[in-house]
Amino acid sequence: MPGTIPSPLPGVVQNDPRMSDANRLVMSFDVLDPNQNSFGFPILLLHVNPDNFGKKYAPIVTRDVTRGGYIEYHWGDVLDELSASGSTGAFISTRVGLANGNRRASIAFAKFQDFLALYRNNGMIYDDNGNIIFSGQIRILFDGNIYNGYFTTFNPAEDAENPFTFDLNWTFKVKTTTEMVGR
Repeated sequence: MPGTIPSPLPGVVQNDPRMSDANRLVMSFDVLDPNQNSFGFPILLLHVNPDNFGKKYAPIVTRDVTRGGYIEYHWGDVLDELSASGSTGAFISTRVGLANGNRRASIAFAKFQDFLALYRNNGMIYDDNGNIIFSGQIRILFDGNIYNGYFTTFNPAEDAENPFTFDLNWTFKVKTTTEMVGR
């Protein structure tokens, strides 16, 4: 792209609009190939940002009992884990308006199906016969940070109290993290 400055992060350019201050809080997802480059699929932007977003860091520690006491081994850290919960956008179709019966015609339902497909494929790229040809990763861009990894759980739920949305809970194992400083 003309007028752009390459970034040390493959697939992300420093003046990329996804990383600007105006768009910093938009959670977006991308699929990476084994070389950490974007496949060029359309980037999935969440329709509604998560209500709750948490990070979990934990060390790997083992303890052995000996005749003289305990020995504690520190083996580094387990993979970091992101957890988020929220909801989809409202199921509003252009013909009917706010509707539960015709929700498949809404943009929010299409975004939900894209997100579900992203979880189910989890960075895998398939050929026409259904065989895996690449085992990639998922990249999450959120709040100026970049997380590369894979989904471990994805739980959509429908609630009678909120009939025109789905509640979503998911966890994500992080292989690499890039935190932007000096924002």
